[in-house]
Amino acid sequence: MKRITRIVALAAIALFTTAAVANATVNVTNGVGFVGKGDVQTALGFKNDAAMQTGYTTVKFYAGGGAASRVIADYKMSCYGAPDAFGHRIISQPGTVSAVEVKAQPNTHNGRLTDGWNLTGKTVEAGTFTPTGNATLRTVPCPEGSVSFMNIGQGDLFGKVVLDGDQAGLTVSGTVNGKTVTANLPNTPVPAPVV
Repeated sequence: MKRITRIVALAAIALFTTAAVANATVNVTNGVGFVGKGDVQTALGFKNDAAMQTGYTTVKFYAGGGAASRVIADYKMSCYGAPDAFGHRIISQPGTVSAVEVKAQPNTHNGRLTDGWNLTGKTVEAGTFTPTGNATLRTVPCPEGSVSFMNIGQGDLFGKVVLDGDQAGLTVSGTVNGKTVTANLPNTPVPAPVV
């Protein structure tokens, strides 16, 4: 009977440990969410909790990036026949944007990492833009039944990096055994807040 009780207890511990691993829930658009200690330990290869406690202060998180366009100019056009609408002639350059660091606060008690990190937002809006092709002209037409007729200047997208494609996920880096290690994190995305 004692042997069966011990097996059940070990199985419960294994189940609890497995369930605790997938705890990264971060909105990569704004870098807000939570990352569990087990996810980081597994991703970076910290050998055990003692190694994790020694190395957690070196851990950094990154989010975002991916396919992007840098808008060089956005010529806003009035729409004759649809006074509340606007068309656009957009000159943009395709490229990629690197992921950016996310501010993270470790949850600690008496100097020891407890359950993980609260991520509180990206440090900048977008990472470094790397062009991958030539600039192109793209037209956003006026609504059907109206025509664009007047160039009324450049809009608020001038010079801005716009993420057109899927954004890269969440990554983590840290020092493990004297070496910097970077890895992808399993992440259950948090929906962007409704504004």
